[in-house]
Amino acid sequence: MTHPYTPPKRLLCLTLGSLLMSCGWAETGNVAAPTSVVALQDFSGSQKVAWKNQLADFLRGKRDKLRIIQLGDSHTAGDFFSQEVRQRLQAQYGNGGIGWVYPGQVAGQRMAQVTYQMGAWQTITSRRNTDDFPAGGIIAQSLGRGGDVTIRSRMPIEGLQSITVWLKPQQAQEPLFWQDGSGNRYVLNADVHKADWQRVTIPATLPFTYGANNGDGWQVGGVNIENTQRGVVYSAMGINGAQLSQTSRWRASWLADLVSLRPDVVVVSFGTNEAFNGQLDINAMKSEWLRLIGAMQKQLPQSAIVIVGAPESLTSLNGECGVRPANLTAVQQAQRAIAEQVHVLYWDWQAAMGGSCTMKTWVAQKWGRADGVHFSAIGYEKAAGILAQSLIQYLNMQK
Repeated sequence: MTHPYTPPKRLLCLTLGSLLMSCGWAETGNVAAPTSVVALQDFSGSQKVAWKNQLADFLRGKRDKLRIIQLGDSHTAGDFFSQEVRQRLQAQYGNGGIGWVYPGQVAGQRMAQVTYQMGAWQTITSRRNTDDFPAGGIIAQSLGRGGDVTIRSRMPIEGLQSITVWLKPQQAQEPLFWQDGSGNRYVLNADVHKADWQRVTIPATLPFTYGANNGDGWQVGGVNIENTQRGVVYSAMGINGAQLSQTSRWRASWLADLVSLRPDVVVVSFGTNEAFNGQLDINAMKSEWLRLIGAMQKQLPQSAIVIVGAPESLTSLNGECGVRPANLTAVQQAQRAIAEQVHVLYWDWQAAMGGSCTMKTWVAQKWGRADGVHFSAIGYEKAAGILAQSLIQYLNMQK
């Protein structure tokens, strides 16, 4: 496993959770549909893998939900890229609900579908803290002064939702309480004497509020929201500055959390921070990725895995093409080789940009940010639109 790494200060959006606007994360409307598609490469070949049957069953109406989880770094944490994919897939196949969201507001990060109102709670991330993190690496923790957290949908949503909450008591005497948008108030029936993560699922309307009694310590590790309709549920689990290897900071059984979400597709979107890691051992990185992807395949045999190749990024805009990180090409080549070795899907983000030597052009057109690393909201939407079309094209081939 690679050693912990502290990237240079210039990567503020990836590492320090800086303000959303400094990452170019400003609201914008949808951009025009892409004119070309960079196809998913399917390295499973003609193998009769279980996840192809799962996808086919959804397309043939035998299953109501197509659940997709994207794991990633700041490109995911802004939720502009994932939101565009989400909206395009839901327009094609139906809206199955909001999906997994952070349990509370994360500084410098954004969820496209929900907003938060935080009382006497704090949000901690696995980027800078050590704790018993479930999948997603985010925890909302009560401060012992009572108070609550309210999660609201950005768009009006009517009707009962199936809401699952991951929660863990810390010297609590009373259960967490919750209140839904209809004013119903109940308790979340978790064992206050069991010092481990528990899942509670309830039917409730939005907005959804959970809270602790004064003096009680509780942690909430994620909230999953689904409706009763047929369609796509696209969840985004992103943390600024993350590398795939840093999932080792999550609890040992974090993959069981993914299993409980029943994903049909897991999108693995890392690589930028690995490329900027001046101490990167590419062979060690490849071994760690092979181990983690292999663990996903073992515990999620019904799930397709898509490795997203790192997009082009630059350390400087000098010169005709700008200056790429020294390790970027090696990381991209390793990602593709890993996908081929373990027979999963691969999508080339750099190719969707137009190939190498394109980030400087994207910056000039305001699709990329001046840091040469991140994208504007329009840039994320443009690239994500191509991935969405690639996924739709691939899914329709499974009928």
